[in-house]
Amino acid sequence: MGLSIKKVEQSFQLFLDNEFIGEVTFTSETNEFLIIDHTYVDDRFNGKGYARMLVDEVVKYAKEKGIKIIPLCPYAKRLFQKHPETYQTMEYK
Repeated sequence: MGLSIKKVEQSFQLFLDNEFIGEVTFTSETNEFLIIDHTYVDDRFNGKGYARMLVDEVVKYAKEKGIKIIPLCPYAKRLFQKHPETYQTMEYK
């Protein structure tokens, strides 16, 4: 089975063999932007890149909708700052 990501309302949830291991949530979706407000990965799975995988899923979703992102959650904000070459075109300013 492996990893799978499911969109549930205003979140993307990550599962490993049907076990919930983390999620990223977003709010205030408009025609211009959405706000990433929370990223969570179970402590047992820290350091495996799963949080970035979840943020990247939101980025993909925003690109498909033609909108930008406000990375309000501390993890997403750090990720956007640390990797501007990847995320700067998606950040709402």
